[in-house]
Amino acid sequence: MFLQQFSGCARFNRFANGQNIRMMSTVIGGSGRSYVMRQVLSYGGHDQIPIIFKAESQHESFIVKRVPRTFYDLSLRLAAEFASSRRLRMHIDCNLEEGVLIYPYYRSTLLSLIQDDDSEDSLPITERKKILRGTGEAIQELHTKGWIHCAPKELFEQISDEHWRHALAGASAIAENEVKQQPGLRSESNEQSTD
Repeated sequence: MFLQQFSGCARFNRFANGQNIRMMSTVIGGSGRSYVMRQVLSYGGHDQIPIIFKAESQHESFIVKRVPRTFYDLSLRLAAEFASSRRLRMHIDCNLEEGVLIYPYYRSTLLSLIQDDDSEDSLPITERKKILRGTGEAIQELHTKGWIHCAPKELFEQISDEHWRHALAGASAIAENEVKQQPGLRSESNEQSTD
């Protein structure tokens, strides 16, 4: 099934490399740029098909993410509405036929950046606070245009540090209260359930 989905792309090759399965396939973005998918990063669905890939284009790394059509359409709407945002990470390219969104590749996740792991690579507390502040400002930016994102609650549930859990729990409670006070706000789950 997965091979059929990529039959319109370049030749599909797999080879074993230790425990990882690496693959090579090419997706052409709407911009005309070619992205060579090098590694499967995540599998999804009941069939556990590859959905997130690390890709390369012109010596830069990218993430290619296969998404359902409703999510794809919603992402296009969000990108159009927040085109000038400095805080919100939007896809930088896409391919409707393949159902993929393309993002810049980052070595770390938001969660790993704000966690205190006592390693040499751990960010100072002031830098972690800046990241959390920026995250709050991005959520506020969504709210000002009538959107709400439901992931902050999931984020704070994953954080083991009690100080950070408390700070994010407060931010989540404020966001939930804002939704209750403004019934016209659109949420991602409401958008997807109406399709």
